[in-house]
Formats: sequence, C-alpha cells, structure tokens
Amino acid sequence: RYLKTMRSRGLQDRCHALVGYSHDVAAVVADRVGVLIIDGNHELESVARDLALWAPKVLPGGFILLDDHTDTYPGVVQATAEFLHDSSQFRLLHQSYFAILQRS
Repeated sequence: RYLKTMRSRGLQDRCHALVGYSHDVAAVVADRVGVLIIDGNHELESVARDLALWAPKVLPGGFILLDDHTDTYPGVVQATAEFLHDSSQFRLLHQSYFAILQRS
C-alpha cells in the first residue's frame, strides 16, 4: 500500500521504504537527508545511537524531529539534551511533544 501510494503521487524516487532497525539501515542511506524523524526505541542509548548515526546525514538547513520528547520518555529528553550539548551543528527550534532541531 505504501509503495502504491508513493507511485500514485510520483514520489517513488524520493521516498524509500527500508525495513530493518535504524542502526542496520543507516549505512545504505545517502548523506543528504532534508528531514529526519526519529521515532524508535525510547531508551537513552538507542536514541543517542540514532542521533550519532543519522544526524551527520542531515543537510545544512535540514531538520531532525524527535518524537515523544516528553517526561514520559526521559531517554528521549536526555539523549536530545546531550546531543545538543555536544553538537555545535544543531540548534533546538521547538520543544513540545516533538523536539525540532535544525542543522546550521
């Protein structure tokens, strides 16, 4: 259904379905991501690993959206805070249920 929808909207060359864990498929994705949505395992180590693997692929001016950025999921909140503390390339634009980061 996903593939049919992408074809019907002419997006088959822009949207690609990857089946697997984020750390397993990161290597096959080109380093030119405009919008990255992280919505996986909510544990600190997993979110931190996703940020470490995927953030370098985000283009300058591009965005990272971290889902479930709430007190219910402290691993997401902590990993985001640590990533921002250690990275001079990203800044926090918005923080609610999503944390929205932009690459400079």
